Amino acid sequence: MRTSTILTALAAASSAAYAKVIVVTVGTNLTSNGSDFSAAAVFVPNVIRASLGDQVLFNFTQGTHSVIQSTFDQPCVPISQTNTSVNGFNTGPRPAGNFESITTFPVDIDLNVINQTLWFFDQSTCGNGGVGAINVNNSSWQPYNAFVRNAVRLFGPHANDTKTQTSSSTASSGSETDSSDPAEETDGTGAALRTSVGSTIAVLAAAALAVLL
Repeated sequence: MRTSTILTALAAASSAAYAKVIVVTVGTNLTSNGSDFSAAAVFVPNVIRASLGDQVLFNFTQGTHSVIQSTFDQPCVPISQTNTSVNGFNTGPRPAGNFESITTFPVDIDLNVINQTLWFFDQSTCGNGGVGAINVNNSSWQPYNAFVRNAVRLFGPHANDTKTQTSSSTASSGSETDSSDPAEETDGTGAALRTSVGSTIAVLAAAALAVLL
């Protein structure tokens, strides 16, 4: 137990010696009137690779944005709502104006999170692709591009259209299945076979009777 504690302390001390601060700029893509905005670039960079002991520092520079931890399956929902055992980080809205009220928010990469992907989003732009991630494992079944697609598909401007199409497709499939019941087809084939065999037996019986007479 003591050896394990010492090794952990040494690892932490070693990582601290090489730790770095990774700055993520939040909200630099607004024009002067705030109408032309690339949601996919609300976080710059939006994919971060961090090592043990590093600190990811979100720098809110323009507009009103947030950084909220989420999950791969529900990109635009705070992780605390999908997994009650995890609080997650959540800045809430951070109004920065036009570089007038700059604030920062740190996320420390410690032993508790170093072996997992930290997915996050901006509340106001998530449905348009305003998401990011720390330490993505792109060789897994949860790559970053799929995370962005989930955000747009589930929470974007056409999310309701997608759900409606899915429901209509499901209902249509159900109707087609009902109209071609395999049991009915099997019963019809069996009845035809029984009728054919019965007719053949009747013909043979009549022929045999004629010979006897």
